[in-house]
Amino acid sequence: MGWAEATQVEYDGGTTMTDTHAATELRLYIDNDGTLYRQRTTSILKNLIAKRARGQYKHDLAVKLFGYLVAEGAKKYVREYGSPGPGQSWHQIFDAGTRRLVAEEMARYFETEAKLGHYNRLLPKKYQLQEAGSGHARKKLQWKTPESIKVVWSPMNQTYLALWPSHGSLEDQQVLKVADAAEMAGWLRDTYGAAYGLVDLATTHHAVITQGHRRSPAQLDREIKAALGSRRRF
Repeated sequence: MGWAEATQVEYDGGTTMTDTHAATELRLYIDNDGTLYRQRTTSILKNLIAKRARGQYKHDLAVKLFGYLVAEGAKKYVREYGSPGPGQSWHQIFDAGTRRLVAEEMARYFETEAKLGHYNRLLPKKYQLQEAGSGHARKKLQWKTPESIKVVWSPMNQTYLALWPSHGSLEDQQVLKVADAAEMAGWLRDTYGAAYGLVDLATTHHAVITQGHRRSPAQLDREIKAALGSRRRF
């Protein structure tokens, strides 16, 4: 295979010589192998993007997970193309340092792409709603609520607040619900009917309010006061 260029990389607290040509060859092979992508890469990306959405992402864990993919790719590469020398096994051709370098590169690439939102399609639906409600996209969210309630974004708390009454000064308003976009949409739907929630993220929220889901102002006030209890003011 003609690999000759080497460099030093950190590995298990020390340094090891790594064949950068071999690392590049292995990375390209893994990135372009459809079977590996379907069977291994996709599940790793889903795992990591979900952890990132939950605030549980760790770089070292990402490197470890990609390390399993890299090892599988190294084995498959050798099975497909054979060994460049007699008696060489896959872990000799792609030694520990080389595999670590590839895993590190894949983890950093994931982190860059995740920040740009390129893996959001792999998020569970709950977190897709959260992403839709973040940054500039948050301004596009449209809420369908009872007339007595409004939903606002709180930059200080980085969450959504359902306030009652919908009009008036902040001093006179009380918080009925504190939630992310997905939770708030579910709470509105479950509490006030299927017609309520995020009107731009689910077509069902565009439905006409039927008499069965319609509440009178007096009934809404009774439900709100019952829900308030001893909740603190906003």
